[in-house]
Amino acid sequence: MELVLVILALACMTSFVVCDEECKIYLAPNKYGYGRGVYAGVNTLLNEYPITYSPTLLVRSNHLYDTGLNNYVFGSEDERYSMIAFGPSLLMNHRNNNTATEHYWDENDIPSASQSTIEPYSTYSTISFKALRNVEVGEEITTTYGDQEWFTSRGIPEVSAIVDQNVESSSSSSSSYLLDELKSIGKCLSDVYIAPSKVPFAYKGVYASRNFDIGEIVSISPVLLMSKDKLAATVKDSVLINYCYAHPDSDIFILPLHLTALINHHYQSNVNVSWYNNKTWKEAMNTGHIDVESTPVEYIVDLSFAALDVQYIATRPITENEEIFLNYGEVWINTWAEYLAKRIQAQNDKLQVFRHPIYIEGLYPAHWVLPQSEIAVETI
Repeated sequence: MELVLVILALACMTSFVVCDEECKIYLAPNKYGYGRGVYAGVNTLLNEYPITYSPTLLVRSNHLYDTGLNNYVFGSEDERYSMIAFGPSLLMNHRNNNTATEHYWDENDIPSASQSTIEPYSTYSTISFKALRNVEVGEEITTTYGDQEWFTSRGIPEVSAIVDQNVESSSSSSSSYLLDELKSIGKCLSDVYIAPSKVPFAYKGVYASRNFDIGEIVSISPVLLMSKDKLAATVKDSVLINYCYAHPDSDIFILPLHLTALINHHYQSNVNVSWYNNKTWKEAMNTGHIDVESTPVEYIVDLSFAALDVQYIATRPITENEEIFLNYGEVWINTWAEYLAKRIQAQNDKLQVFRHPIYIEGLYPAHWVLPQSEIAVETI
C-alpha cells in the first residue's frame, strides 16, 4: 500500500493523475461528426509531461489485418508486432498540422516481444504523452498516426489531409467544447489511473482518482468486437485474450480500449459492467443506428471503428485511491486456480502459460449467444 501511495504522490506532482474533483481528460463525441475525441478538461502547457500514461500490449501485426483493432494500434520496437496502448492515447484522433501531443517510451530497456508475454499480463514498456503546444480547456487533444502510409495501408486514403482541412476551416469555438458542455455530454477518462496492484500475480491495477457513490459511473470505455477466429490467431504470441470479455457460448469477444481493460478480479468486486446506451451520445457520434440488442453482431464486428461503449458502475461506495475490481466469473476463477497450482508445482521448470478471457455475467445480448457452441477459444 505504501508503494501505491508513493506512486500517487509522484503522479500528482506531474499530471497523469487527477488529485481532486477536477477532470483533466474527457471523452466526448467528436465535434466534426466522426466518432469520439479526447478533450482537455484543464489547460495544458507546452512540454507538459506526461499528459497521459498508457500500459501497452503487443500483438503480431499480421493477426490484426481485417480487424477494427488494426486502426487503433501503434508501432512497437519490434517490426513484427503492433502495440495496443490502453487509455486516452488509444482514443486520440490524428492531426498532421498543429497536433497536440507525441509519445515517449517510459523505459530505456524495452523488453523483447517474447519476454513480454510470459506472464498472464503484458510486461511491455509503458508510454507517456507530452504536450507539443498549449492546449486550452475544451480543445481536442490529438496526436499523429504517422505519414500517409498509415492511412493508405488501411484503405483510408487522404484522410489526414481532409481532417486537417476541416480543422483549419473551422473556428476554434466550433472545434472545441465549452467546459460546461464537456461536463454535460463528456465522460471523464482521468477518473481512473494505473498503479501496481496489491493482488498477487496481477502486476498493475486500476485505481479511483476520486470518491464514487453507489450507482455512479466510475468510467466509460469504447469497445471493439472480435470474432473467434481472429482472436484465436493471437493466443500463441500475445496475452490479448486475457484482457477480453467473453461468454462461454459465444464466438464474439469484447476488448475495452480504455485503462479499464486492466481492472483486476476480486470476488468482492466494486463495479459491474453494462452497455452505455446514452441516446444523445450516440446521435452526436453518428452511431444512433447501431444498437446492441437489435443490430446484427456480424455488422458490428466488421466495422473499422469501435461503435459501442461500456460503462463501469459502482456497486458500493468507492474511496479515492481504492483499487477497482470486477468479478471475472466462476469459470475464470477455477481456471486461474489451476494455473497457479501448476505454476507453484513447476517451480524452476518451464513457466506455465495462462490464456483465458474474462466472463462478465449479463453483458451479452441473447442474439450474441450460440446455444450449442463450444467455448470460443480453448484455454491453455
